[in-house]
Amino acid sequence: MFHSRFFLYAIFVLSAFGGCAAIPKNDIESQKLRFARPIDKVLDGQWEDTLKKREPLTSPDPTKPPVSDDVNLRVMVDGWTAKVFLLESGKWIEVMPDSFKIMRYSTNATAIAINASGDEQGGWVESWAILMTVKNDDEILTEWIRVVNNLGPAEPTVAQTFSMGAVGRMHRIEP
Repeated sequence: MFHSRFFLYAIFVLSAFGGCAAIPKNDIESQKLRFARPIDKVLDGQWEDTLKKREPLTSPDPTKPPVSDDVNLRVMVDGWTAKVFLLESGKWIEVMPDSFKIMRYSTNATAIAINASGDEQGGWVESWAILMTVKNDDEILTEWIRVVNNLGPAEPTVAQTFSMGAVGRMHRIEP
């Protein structure tokens, strides 16, 4: 009798107290274990790397093969703002300054921008999307997408529509 009561008491104590220590009180608490930075700040900072180009659906110039160069990308995230840069001829050039909007939740963010020039007789419209998720404090998984629509009349060396995409890991850099 004594042994069975002791056994029941031991099970109660272990399940009541031992199990609680292993279960986080809420999701934010469990994220603190994975990231050194607060979860709402883990994406903030400057990220940079070369993303591997995906096979584009079409080429900007229909007389040539699709552009297959990888994309050297830098993204600066600060709260609800984002700046995007491309490396061209050894210099970082900001893409669509002050145009990117960012949506974010916890470890994920999407930066989007639309740019246009001209009118429906000879202009163009371009959309960019950069999708990011945090792998750890110093690395994010990133998808880059660009689609363009040239609105003017068809020309032999200008595709009316084309798209590009790239994927890879970007690393935190100190400004």
